[in-house]
Amino acid sequence: MTELDPDTLLDTEAAVVILEKDRISKANTGAIELLGDGIINRRFSELVSTTNRKSVSRGLSTLKDSGRIWEATFTSEAKGVEVHVHGFVGNLKGKKVIVLLLKGINPEPLLTGILNSLEEAILVVSNKNKIVFYNKAFLRMWGIESIPTFNREELMEIARDKVDNYIEFVDRLERVYKNPSDVYRDILHMKDGSVFERMFKPIEVQGMQDLRMWVSRNVTERKKLEDKLTTMATIDNLTGLMNRAKAEESLKREIYVARRYSTPLSVLFIDIDFFKRINDTYGHATGDEVLMEIANTLQNLIRESDRLYRWGGEEFLISCPKTDIDEAKALAQRINSRVGAVCHSNICVTVSIGVAQLFGQESYRELISRADKALYKAKRLGRNRVETNP
Repeated sequence: MTELDPDTLLDTEAAVVILEKDRISKANTGAIELLGDGIINRRFSELVSTTNRKSVSRGLSTLKDSGRIWEATFTSEAKGVEVHVHGFVGNLKGKKVIVLLLKGINPEPLLTGILNSLEEAILVVSNKNKIVFYNKAFLRMWGIESIPTFNREELMEIARDKVDNYIEFVDRLERVYKNPSDVYRDILHMKDGSVFERMFKPIEVQGMQDLRMWVSRNVTERKKLEDKLTTMATIDNLTGLMNRAKAEESLKREIYVARRYSTPLSVLFIDIDFFKRINDTYGHATGDEVLMEIANTLQNLIRESDRLYRWGGEEFLISCPKTDIDEAKALAQRINSRVGAVCHSNICVTVSIGVAQLFGQESYRELISRADKALYKAKRLGRNRVETNP
């Protein structure tokens, strides 16, 4: 058992506590700074946070019985700081004592290390738009090594060269800072194609007021996957045209715009005549080639403002914003004439077309239904023609 000199032990920069019969008999200034005043004659376990007391009591008991070195970390009840303890048994003037060497854990380097290890980019700014903190991921996000002057103005200059739409970026920032107590989320697109999901929120730090934190996460790969899934869900695999699901979504939006601005809207329903005969006679592979040929022809015939969709099977839909029934019928007749002149591997086809214009407050389904009825009227009257409803 080590013979101890209390004066030498206590006269050191290290925080030292000596326990006799489970109570503190001696402590130096360093220990008082970590544990608080009035600690002499108190049990050491009483000076740690309630969550640490049982483990500390067990550790001291084991140390006293075994004589082996004991190490642990606890929170000081009085100071609220993390403390590392290194304990051993010694001999003080013939008495068995426990010596505890204490070391406060500075949370700032630890916290900085943790924040720098995160993949999320973190930026903390003050209410005067001064940058208080940023981590390494934030520097990687903007492709820089540092922000030398540590101010927002320099960062905005960096953003000008990096952000896909700088004016929109600035507008969003202004809206956010007008309501600094709100939580805000958005998506940031960069010129290099990367995409970041961002969150802005106020934070509270003892001794500092009105801090705001941006947390940004790189979601480029996720967005690519989402875009791919969206494409798969809205694009027809064979023709490359937008599919029925996309047609429903887009047409509902066009109906809203037409009503909002009191502009006409018309639709064309197109069906390839006797398409089943082509599949039955030449096979489905040839039928697919004919569909692609018709899709390309239609795409070349419509106007820039029109939208072409594959509705399903051999049916196509064209939406024509700002187009009344007469203009839509004229377009349908041009399509009917041009498609009739297209032949694929000596297979010539014709189309029947139904045309309808949006009426009053009718729904999307009602508009489609009227165009569909016009189409079947064209078929009933001999095909290879255009009919309207009304």
